[in-house]
Amino acid sequence: MKQNEDWRGWRSRQSAYPNLDKWIRENCKSYGEFADMLGCHRTTLYKLLDGADNLSLYRIQAILDITGMTFETCFQEGRVQRVYR
Repeated sequence: MKQNEDWRGWRSRQSAYPNLDKWIRENCKSYGEFADMLGCHRTTLYKLLDGADNLSLYRIQAILDITGMTFETCFQEGRVQRVYR
């Protein structure tokens, strides 16, 4: 995977799925670009990464097809650290 130096994205909290978040940062210019690839709105992707949105089988399969990761690797849960302002 290449390290994308032009990556433009911002997240105020740690992802519920750190491996997926890392893949997006390394392979996309923004979260919006990955959301477009996935066929959803950027807000939906943020909810997914926060663990606040239920994943359908269709969406799981689409993510695995795009990333090439296994289910176990992609959706290995990390510690969710919420940051409120």
